[in-house]
Amino acid sequence: MNDIFSPRPSTVLYVDINSCFATIEQQANPLIRGKPVVVAAYATGNGCILASSIESKRLGIKTGMHVREAQVISRDLTVLTPDPEKYRHVNVLLKNILSVYTDVVEVYSIDEMSLDVSKDPYFFRVSEGIQSVDASFAYARKIKERIRKEIGEWIRVSIGISTNVYLGKVASDIQKPDGCTAIIKENVVETLKKLSVEDLCGIKKGYGNRLRSSGMQTAYDMYRSTQDILIRAFGSKIGRDWWLRLHGFTEGDRVYREEQKTYGQSHALYIPKTPSDPETLSVLSQLVYKMARRLRETYSGASGVSLSCVFSGHESWQKSRTLSHSISSSDDFYKAVLLLLNQAPSLPIRILAVSCFGMVSGNSVQEGLFDTRERKDSLTHALDIIGRKWGDDALMSARALTGSSKVLDRIPFGRAGLKN
Repeated sequence: MNDIFSPRPSTVLYVDINSCFATIEQQANPLIRGKPVVVAAYATGNGCILASSIESKRLGIKTGMHVREAQVISRDLTVLTPDPEKYRHVNVLLKNILSVYTDVVEVYSIDEMSLDVSKDPYFFRVSEGIQSVDASFAYARKIKERIRKEIGEWIRVSIGISTNVYLGKVASDIQKPDGCTAIIKENVVETLKKLSVEDLCGIKKGYGNRLRSSGMQTAYDMYRSTQDILIRAFGSKIGRDWWLRLHGFTEGDRVYREEQKTYGQSHALYIPKTPSDPETLSVLSQLVYKMARRLRETYSGASGVSLSCVFSGHESWQKSRTLSHSISSSDDFYKAVLLLLNQAPSLPIRILAVSCFGMVSGNSVQEGLFDTRERKDSLTHALDIIGRKWGDDALMSARALTGSSKVLDRIPFGRAGLKN
């Protein structure tokens, strides 16, 4: 039974833009092509690197490093801050290209999408007389060519081919930065033997330890295990989902991502300010607005808020609060977080961060006793529409404009980074 592999044709393509932010910046500016480039939250030494170009990665500069660490490795490093609208524009262009072949394009993040080319009306003409995987390679070549022509010659993508999305994702990671790899029945064993359990998307340290304690060191060890063994190893029925994924089946098929449990925003103040300073309140308002709008793209509200401060002396302070009812509007979030800020020590704040938790969906947001709920929801919806079209800074509360600090737009990981 463990040698079973999905009989579906290998027509799922998983497309991944390599070193996305940095590559897009190189496409936009030919002068930095072929040179080490990073995109960092801030261009200062303490800035955290969000994306490293292919050239930077070859030097050992990785995502998560501080800028000053990377500058020690490469004195010629180009450091840029994010340009979210540029990245979203490329995301739209890529989706438009893939949509030529099927009406259903799954978007997983700003730089990752999948499609099933068998849904293309012309697929059977393309695949006539050849195996489905060979037809998929032909589609992959056409997609790469269109990307170079319609988005830019410097944009390189890795494409994975398989019978389901998950193995397509795994395949896309095998040959970077500009490869095209298939995982099919004929090579799945050989491929999975080369991958540790932690190499699989969705297997982090916790699950990795559980799998290793059950005698599984490689992805192939998981592949050759029975469903019952995997269920016991994971401690839940998701072990069955993993069996199906690795064997190429589509039931429960998805790129494994944990449900987002919190939404947050942070900002480093150029000049530290105390909690009661108008500059701090302005930053707080901007952070809350961006956090709340991101939340509302997926959920209808949240039932808890948290505030964190790092002071100029490097001391830290954090406070959370579970609310009596769920909220969704930016104004309600601001009032809730402000109560926490009022409890913070009166010390100069260097980094201010807000987050919300306890997500609710549908119509679960409760109405306060004196809320004019319908009117507030209509206003919030209208502001979100304007924000999507013209950017978060198109309309801001008066309190957000009282300070000189501007909280920059950021691209979070996953679907939350996308705007409709």
